[in-house]
Amino acid sequence: MTDKRQDSTTQAERYENKRLRRDIHHAKIRATPQEEDTTANQEQLALLKQGIIVFWNTWRREHPSLRPDLSGARLWGAKLSGANLSQASLREAFLDGADLRKANLSGAQFSFSELEEANLSRARLKGALLIKANLSRANLSQADLSGANLTQASLEETDLSGANLSGASLGGANLMRANLTGAYLYGADLSGADLTQADLSNTKLNEKTLITKVQIGQAKPSTHA
Repeated sequence: MTDKRQDSTTQAERYENKRLRRDIHHAKIRATPQEEDTTANQEQLALLKQGIIVFWNTWRREHPSLRPDLSGARLWGAKLSGANLSQASLREAFLDGADLRKANLSGAQFSFSELEEANLSRARLKGALLIKANLSRANLSQADLSGANLTQASLEETDLSGANLSGASLGGANLMRANLTGAYLYGADLSGADLTQADLSNTKLNEKTLITKVQIGQAKPSTHA
């Protein structure tokens, strides 16, 4: 009986693997070279929702010029750690509580997206567009946000400790009670940003950082950069 159950389980696993290979195969077929700007089909989105990152990343490697359009995707709490979403459009997407640790999000479009309490620790967001994105209470510790556009983004109580924000645009952003301990702000633009009670301990600034004494004075006492 034990052997039969094991055989049954093995057979079920084979069927499941075959189905997943079929899904990724369909995704490949529909992403022809002429479909540079095509919207991601349901099979592609299903791969992300199921957390099947290996197949998703394989598909991305085989179609390096394709820019997936996942605008408005509902990916609440999705397991996307290590996913290659570079240059993808996730405009107005719902990613609250998603796990995006170490994900490649370079050049991705997240404007107006919901990323509240998402985990983006060590994620690569170089040059990403996060205009008016909601990143409240998100974990962006040690993330690479160099050159990212976070204009008017909500970063309230967000963990940005050790993050690289060099050259980032943070104009009008809400950084109330944000943790910027050890963050790099070389050449960053914080014009009009709200730094009320933000932690600026050991934050790295230079002469090109656009920040006023008034803003620095808004930060937690004795934590000024």
